[in-house]
Amino acid sequence: MLKKYALFLTCTLATLSLFAEKKVDHQTLIWYAYVQHLKINDRFTVSTDVQERHFVAHLKQSQFVMRSVFRTTIKNNWDLGPGFCFFISNTDPTADYDLQVPEVRPFIEANNRQAFKRVNISHRYRLEARFFKNSSGPQLEDGFSFGSMRFRYQFGLDIFLKKSDKNSKHALTLRIMDELMLNFGKKVTYNIFDQNRVGVALQYAPIKQIGIEVGYINWFQQRTSGDKFFDRNIFRLGIVHHIHLKQKDKSSGSTKL
Repeated sequence: MLKKYALFLTCTLATLSLFAEKKVDHQTLIWYAYVQHLKINDRFTVSTDVQERHFVAHLKQSQFVMRSVFRTTIKNNWDLGPGFCFFISNTDPTADYDLQVPEVRPFIEANNRQAFKRVNISHRYRLEARFFKNSSGPQLEDGFSFGSMRFRYQFGLDIFLKKSDKNSKHALTLRIMDELMLNFGKKVTYNIFDQNRVGVALQYAPIKQIGIEVGYINWFQQRTSGDKFFDRNIFRLGIVHHIHLKQKDKSSGSTKL
């Protein structure tokens, strides 16, 4: 019995020691986003978002993001489609040099939505391949190298605080999300867990096609060394724009472009 207690105490102390040695870098950022949903018809949609992200403390760019996905609606509230993302990243705002590392990410994603009276639930599954621009110290070099594969699962909850009127104006929605990301590949040793993002936002739609969004995201990320982490507080300002290329006129049954 005494040996069991000694083993338990040893394991506990080792675990506490591991957490004590963990280094967490705290950062505060602001993200600006423009999101466009271009509905081609009842089956096909192209969603594109452009984001500028910067650090608050050092007023340096953190990331610039351009991402687009072509989605096809399938049965039972599912859609599926390929996408492509371009990133420029800088994770260290305190560095003496300015190194913005480009990254490209082809991906495929599937979305499922469940609609209720005042609540919508969404699930997004995304698999992406990450390719980074070659670099040496503060200098970029020719070509890109494969980094890793990454799986992302996002759970979303939209709560309609105020539904739109008959003209689809003045809708107010509380949006809550949690996203988990996992790395895998030959170069992934310590950070199979990549990051977790938890966010809350308030979206107001003055008209049917435009939504204005203000929110907060906590981004906790494990770095490649395994014992270093980022804990980021992010304030997000966004515009969501819905465009329908083809809409059916309910009164006449004709189609408007």
